Amino acid sequence: MENYSLSDIAAVSGNDNCFGGNSSWVLIILFAMIFGGGGFGFGNRNDGYGAYATAASQQEILFGQHFQNIDNKLDRLGNGIADATYALNNSITGEGRALQNQLAECCCDNVRAIDSVRYDMANFTAATQAAIHSEGEATRNLLQQNKIEALQGQINQLQLQSALCGVVRYPNATTYSTNCNPFFGSCGCGNGNI
Repeated sequence: MENYSLSDIAAVSGNDNCFGGNSSWVLIILFAMIFGGGGFGFGNRNDGYGAYATAASQQEILFGQHFQNIDNKLDRLGNGIADATYALNNSITGEGRALQNQLAECCCDNVRAIDSVRYDMANFTAATQAAIHSEGEATRNLLQQNKIEALQGQINQLQLQSALCGVVRYPNATTYSTNCNPFFGSCGCGNGNI
């Protein structure tokens, strides 16, 4: 009778006078279902454990408490690891951001330093070129002045020679010579001229 429903049972009994006659046993089945172990919250269900619930010994209770303590410690350990991991992640993230900022600042400093070196090199190159140009101009001017002075000296000498053209010039000094000197008289000794 386990697999039959109430409608199956009522169809078999064939009697519709409910509590009289052959259908009284239907009520018995209903009461057995309601109060017998599964119907409408009544009966012996043992809070969801059913037939498997048994009385625990004192040792089993102690083991349960120990396992509960171990379970609590594992939970605390897991929470500690989670907290440490979170703190480590935050630390790594913070250090990563600080390192990123330092690298960006270092990069900017290097770019500024390179730009400063380029500016200084451009100024140095311009100053060097200006110094070379001014020294070249000074040297060129000096060479031109020396050439002008040399040419002026030649011009003066040529003008002097032109002015003295046809004028007899006498020597201003004499040197000892074995020959006769035409400017001091006749040749020979004893003339009174040396």
